[in-house]
Amino acid sequence: MTTLTREFILSNLMGPNAAILVSDLCEGWLPERSRRVCDLGCGNGLTSMWLGDHVARTVFAVDLWNEAEENQARFDSHGYAGRIEAVHADALALPFEPSSLDALVSVDSYNFFGREEGVIDRVAASVRPGSPILISVPGLVRPLDDDMMKVFSASWTREQMDYIWTRDQWAELLGRSSSVRIDDISEQGCFEEAWSDWLSCDNEYARGDRAAFAAGAGELMNLLAIRLTRIA
Repeated sequence: MTTLTREFILSNLMGPNAAILVSDLCEGWLPERSRRVCDLGCGNGLTSMWLGDHVARTVFAVDLWNEAEENQARFDSHGYAGRIEAVHADALALPFEPSSLDALVSVDSYNFFGREEGVIDRVAASVRPGSPILISVPGLVRPLDDDMMKVFSASWTREQMDYIWTRDQWAELLGRSSSVRIDDISEQGCFEEAWSDWLSCDNEYARGDRAAFAAGAGELMNLLAIRLTRIA
């Protein structure tokens, strides 16, 4: 039985509503009851819990910035002991045997490590050939320019915005990979709902993001679902 009540979700958000994003991302793309699924960049574990409730027998909740002990205690206290394993690791040094995962899911974190050539190949190495790699990230409707930064600078620095890409920019980067096939890169239809939930939260990061949206950031951004298959 799910523990993801609306109150619980809102109190554990670290950006646009990850529970909404992962549901939209995985629907029709992730086989039910996949045996071993990595939730890469799990944050406070909302996506890991959703995966444990809906599609995965075992979830490896991987994060570099959140303490694994704290996440594991959260999982265990909500009934996920033995089903979700919290793992402290960097995306570029995943502690899994090659081709040992049935799927890899990453929500609202891939943009922080996916811009370099070859990174997706290193991440994909842990996933079995023929298995899905599903990614949800904030995106832009057109490449970042100075006029757009006048809006975004109300909340974010240029360096922070350099991590946010358009659909075509992601397609160009990932299309050069010899390890994955691009099945779909498309806008997610839950942009308004996911961001509205985040901006309504009473924490300093959500409050800080409100200024950019008040200045018009919502018209310049989207949410991208990137759906790949490991091929080699």
